[in-house]
This record gives sequence, structure tokens and C-alpha cells, in this order.
Amino acid sequence: RAMRVDKMTLAALEATLRSYEAGSPEEIPVIAMLAAEPDALRQKAEKLAAMLASAEIEAVILPTEGRVGGGSVPNHVLPSYAVAFDGEVNKLEQTLRKGILPIIGRIHEGKSLLDVRTLLESDFETIVTSVREALA
Repeated sequence: RAMRVDKMTLAALEATLRSYEAGSPEEIPVIAMLAAEPDALRQKAEKLAAMLASAEIEAVILPTEGRVGGGSVPNHVLPSYAVAFDGEVNKLEQTLRKGILPIIGRIHEGKSLLDVRTLLESDFETIVTSVREALA
């Protein structure tokens, strides 16, 4: 059974390819996330941690590392930074995943981690609100 691609999919593909062609791959969020430098990620983590602190949410910044997809380059490690929370991490993870803006973190060594490489700064206010509600 053959499937047809709709107009929206074609329009999105065209915009992506035009960004590549124009030499502006940083306009593509995934490419920008993959290319982010550790120093910029540290600053991003500090900004989110400061916003959380202003909302009276205790969080620490931890160095972490991620991997680029399993099939393309499974052994390529990307250094990054995460904002980490203690407490009932399983409950926090479940609550954040079920929010209006699902927030996907990971649990590592008893802490809930949000890797800032995969977060958009434009979503930081929503993230702070969601974390505050999840911790309440």
C-alpha cells in the first residue's frame, strides 16, 4: 500500500532543504542542538538554574553527556550540561512527561536531569512553571 506525502510535509521538507542550501543550518533546531558548544550549554544551564532559583526551586548544574542517535553515529558522545533535581524523581519525571508541554528528562544516580542541549530557551518559563507544579 503506497502512502502519499501531504502538502505540509512537503513544505516543511522544502524549508529545511532551503536552510541547508542557504548555508543556515543553525535555523534547524536539531542541527543547532547538535552543534551547540559546551560553554554555551553551561551558560544556558546557568540561566535556567537562575530562573528556577527565582521560583524557589532548588536545582544544581551537572556536566553530562549525550549520544547522537543509535543508528547514525552510535559512539559519538556530546558533552553537555543538565539542571538536576533531587527528591521524588520518578514522580517528577512522570508529571513532567504528562504536562501540556511534555518535558522529557532522565534519571541518573538518583537525580532527575534536564539536559539543556535539548531545551529551547523560549520554553524556559514554561519549564519553570511545570517543574514548580510537579514538585508541589
